[in-house]
Amino acid sequence: MPDEGKKAWKHLVPQLEGCGVLTEIDEHALQMYCSTYARWRAAEREVDGLELLSIEMGEKGYVQQSPCVVVAQKYFAQLKGMMTEFGMTPSSRTRVQAANAEIDEFAEFD
Repeated sequence: MPDEGKKAWKHLVPQLEGCGVLTEIDEHALQMYCSTYARWRAAEREVDGLELLSIEMGEKGYVQQSPCVVVAQKYFAQLKGMMTEFGMTPSSRTRVQAANAEIDEFAEFD
């Protein structure tokens, strides 16, 4: 895993454990998140050096968006989906159930 991904791991694990949403089975999913996060950060650093509109001339003379922007956007979209899975957005936290929370199997019958 890239160094930036390792930093994300060290930052997230205690927080996710504290929320009760992280179990051993989540290890690979969190690894994927952290690796994708590192790639997104690298792409964003490339974008930071570009003009605001980040456009360039293509091979045939057409104006096109910089590939760096496209890559950053794709990683961002992947991260957003993964963040939702772990309850790392305000709205998704209301839908993610903590692993150590008590579940009343008979609540629907009350």
